[in-house]
Amino acid sequence: MNHQKPGHLSKRQKLVIEDILKNGLSESDVLEKHKISPCRYRKWLENDLFVHELDARAEAVKRQIHFTLLHSQAKVMEKLVNMIDQEKGETARKLCLDLIELRKSDIHRQIVERIHSRLAI
Repeated sequence: MNHQKPGHLSKRQKLVIEDILKNGLSESDVLEKHKISPCRYRKWLENDLFVHELDARAEAVKRQIHFTLLHSQAKVMEKLVNMIDQEKGETARKLCLDLIELRKSDIHRQIVERIHSRLAI
């Protein structure tokens, strides 16, 4: 028996999406946890509303990761600059080189691309 209103996700569907995207569980672990058969899950994946919600929330997770990386990169750069001011000689020179390499390699873009490829649904 299905008590789901047309145009709405069930509480169970919302919990599944939450566990997949926020709680770090694999799809198979989520299905087992919520006692959902693979057949039922495949039917959900044919439901435009479910897929749209899953995709929208996945995009929100990607955006949050992107912003977290931006903030982290700024903190790393700031710490390196502060360390350069405190260090002398060879250590300061190496820190300067690390800072230059960090900017040259565009590490932020590479990290974001790797995360996006891992989260591809």
